[in-house]
Amino acid sequence: MARPTKFKEEYVEQAYVACKEGFTDEKLAEIFNVHRDSIYEWRKQYPEFEKAIRNGKDEFDSSRVEKALVERAVGIAIAGKYFPPDPVSMIFWLKNRQPERWKDVKSTEHSGKITLEDAVKQIEADE
Repeated sequence: MARPTKFKEEYVEQAYVACKEGFTDEKLAEIFNVHRDSIYEWRKQYPEFEKAIRNGKDEFDSSRVEKALVERAVGIAIAGKYFPPDPVSMIFWLKNRQPERWKDVKSTEHSGKITLEDAVKQIEADE
């Protein structure tokens, strides 16, 4: 016989609010006084719970984390102290926002085909 679940419907809204503030699954387990494996099982078993957690985490990422990354990339003054732009944040931001311009590897397209025989001749000519 399976053990009864400790899951309650009100956990859906509570999980959303907590995740919107940056809580992890492990922190949710502390809030609900269960092992983190219970959170993982509830996420599989209750689609509305999974959706609430995902939406809360997405909201946290897109509001607070993105804003903090931009602030570090361009520099920010906090309480009268200036924090200069951070090159790593700049690179990360640009690579993700403008990947075609800022990717590490640029490819070059060739207009013609080369045969193995032509490649060997070119190598011999360069020697």
